[in-house]
Amino acid sequence: RRGGEGKEVAGSELVGGLGKAIWYASEIFGKAVAITRKITPDMNAYIGAKDLKVGEEVEDDYETKQKRAVSKITREEAIRMLREDCDKAYFISGKANANLYDEDCEFADPFASFRGFNRFAENLANLQPFIRDSYVKLIEFKEDEGPPFSVFTKFMVRLTLGLPWTPELAWEWGVKYEFSDDSGRVARHIESWNVSPSQGIQQLFRSKKKRKNN
Repeated sequence: RRGGEGKEVAGSELVGGLGKAIWYASEIFGKAVAITRKITPDMNAYIGAKDLKVGEEVEDDYETKQKRAVSKITREEAIRMLREDCDKAYFISGKANANLYDEDCEFADPFASFRGFNRFAENLANLQPFIRDSYVKLIEFKEDEGPPFSVFTKFMVRLTLGLPWTPELAWEWGVKYEFSDDSGRVARHIESWNVSPSQGIQQLFRSKKKRKNN
């Protein structure tokens, strides 16, 4: 029995390691494809108050830097901006409001974590050419006084990726936004899924046609 438990732990560690490898490889691949791919107007993502082309590195403009440096946004402003971002499915559309996030905001999902809104924005922009079709529905938006003050959202997400085998990904995607008392902005953006990392990997490598046949 203990041996079985050991195999299960080893298997989960293997899946976790594979998942992280795929996560980082996809980020690098996205940057590489974005650089070599011919850029067309419909591949542009709107990040905050400026246009960002696919593959272009994100740098905060002077206005955004000044806002972050000298002003604390109110809770009402933060909730309004977050609502607007969620209504336009910012993680699919690439439309995320830079002023809503601390510059060194932590972004985490079941595979990996990193700091910096600019890196997050680049990843969103580089993802756009790979999305062939999408369906997103906001099913929960709940505030929590904390501390820290947080908002939890949940979306039903279905994506068809523009890869040769046209994989379809479908899951409930949750995000917890933890807000900074100092800036009023999002300090932590923590994702959770209702599928395991191994199930997520299986979806990535299974074609949409095969899923329908099953």
